[in-house]
Amino acid sequence: MKTFVLGFLIFALVSQANAQKSTIDYLTSGKWYMESYIIEGEDQRIPKDEVKNNWMLFLPHNKTEGVKMGKSYFGSWEYNEDDKTVIVKEPGGIRKMRIKKINDKILKAEIVGHETTVTMIRLQQ
Repeated sequence: MKTFVLGFLIFALVSQANAQKSTIDYLTSGKWYMESYIIEGEDQRIPKDEVKNNWMLFLPHNKTEGVKMGKSYFGSWEYNEDDKTVIVKEPGGIRKMRIKKINDKILKAEIVGHETTVTMIRLQQ
């Protein structure tokens, strides 16, 4: 009986640990489509027909791929767990984003040093 209880507890702990995704797991789990920007308090939504033309992919080994306004680009990224920031290096420059919320469906981040918040979403495929 003790062996069964001990086995069950180990199984439960391992299952729980595997069920919790890390920020990096969420970042690298698929395409993030730009939904909106909030710049200096003004909400600027991406038109629905343009959302699919504005996306970002966080690839393993710290590479990025994306499309902005229909144009492809490549770059790199780095995550800092201590302050929950992602530094993204792209042809247009370097952005530091502080993650405010992330899950399977939404990524909301504040651009550090600017009064800008971006919201990215996952589209149902």
